[in-house]
Amino acid sequence: MASSEDIAYIHSATLELLSEKGASFEDREAIDLLLTAGAESGVNERITIPESLVQQTINSAPSLIQIYSRNGREAMRLGDNNVYCGTGSDCLFVIDSETGERRSALKQDIETFTRLSDALPNIDFILSMGVASNVPTQTADLHHFQAMVYNTTKPIVFTIVDQRNMPLIIDFASKIAGNYQTLKEHPFLIHFAMPSPPLHHSQTALQNMIFCARSGI
Repeated sequence: MASSEDIAYIHSATLELLSEKGASFEDREAIDLLLTAGAESGVNERITIPESLVQQTINSAPSLIQIYSRNGREAMRLGDNNVYCGTGSDCLFVIDSETGERRSALKQDIETFTRLSDALPNIDFILSMGVASNVPTQTADLHHFQAMVYNTTKPIVFTIVDQRNMPLIIDFASKIAGNYQTLKEHPFLIHFAMPSPPLHHSQTALQNMIFCARSGI
């Protein structure tokens, strides 16, 4: 486990990297938001983010986030050095549990994996664990979320490939919660967004994060 000195070193190196080298952003709206907040245009259209802006953003973030189960019970307190364990996501292939065959993942596999994870007491949250090859690519995000939410009450961490599916999943989740306000107050889902190394942010990931921020999710 990283020591306090290790963490401080990593944080310092991150601040230096963002302020001097910056990162690339594919989305114009995200760039405008960053520039308005105090970021600067750097070399080769990279956006540099000063240390003061990073610290200000960190300080404005909540120190504790409560995540709930689908039935509204407290499930995870994100903060206070709490550690939780969950499954992975987006595997293209699986080993068939009955035949031992390596094959493409199916929606049924996600349903089975989710039911298994729901029964395991040491699994705190669920990801899809597979990319279903037997559903349309454009709606795969929706199928993955349905397969998870229908087979567990544990918190769900979901990914998005097609950003058009993001509002549909949030609407789906709000109906499960009862209404949109209840979903905001007792969230049982987390969107998994990440940069594409090294230091690159795709339009899809950025638009998904902007949508979640504006939706209070």
